[in-house]
Amino acid sequence: MADPKTRTEIRLPTELYERLHEAAKAWGRSFNGEMVKRLGDSFDDRQDMESIRLQSEVKVLKAALQAAHMAMENQNRLINVLTVQPTADQVTPEYVEMHRKLVASGAWESMWAEMRELSKSLKKALDFVQ
Repeated sequence: MADPKTRTEIRLPTELYERLHEAAKAWGRSFNGEMVKRLGDSFDDRQDMESIRLQSEVKVLKAALQAAHMAMENQNRLINVLTVQPTADQVTPEYVEMHRKLVASGAWESMWAEMRELSKSLKKALDFVQ
């Protein structure tokens, strides 16, 4: 059984009508065949554009996830320095000074700020996936 067809009437500018007739003749197609081919091709182009758009969004998602990963690594380093109980041989004057500087510099506030940014990045990634 042949594909069902729908009959329609359209209005075209005269110049476009003539160009379509010339193209149809050059390609050995009917006027209708030329219009169907060109319209069909335009939808194929849209699919290509959709693929490009999706690839772009995947790049954005990857960047957001990479930023989240880096923020998480930084938080883990801060948490280790600020909360892990060092062994006696690790408590050097340098360690004590570094710990004091981190606490004095507001490392905890920085850590919480990074956690908020991480949360935003992960939310963007989740919104995109859903």
